[in-house]
Amino acid sequence: MSLLTQEYSDVMRDVGSLLDGNSEWIQRYKKYISAIKTKSSIIKDARSKFESSKNLDIYLSMSKVVKANSRTEFFDVRYKGQSVGEIFVKNSGVSIRFQTSNNKYYPEYPA
Repeated sequence: MSLLTQEYSDVMRDVGSLLDGNSEWIQRYKKYISAIKTKSSIIKDARSKFESSKNLDIYLSMSKVVKANSRTEFFDVRYKGQSVGEIFVKNSGVSIRFQTSNNKYYPEYPA
């Protein structure tokens, strides 16, 4: 086993032992699991209302899953891993807002 692999294994073991029995994390992850289960159809429906470009990735963080509702859903748009905008899916339709401040890093990204 390489030194780097051993270091990763050690970190994972240490983090696992810190999380074992930690009631704060247990409750937090129960909340995440519950949100995913109860809101998955809302999220799937919202996601089906738009397509993405092959060079843009659509990302949904856990905080946005928890906040999801049937009226509005937000998706993060990423270009080369960098957040460059948001897609809003509402009852009235789909809209996108790009963060033009990222043009200095990626002048070729669509804005």
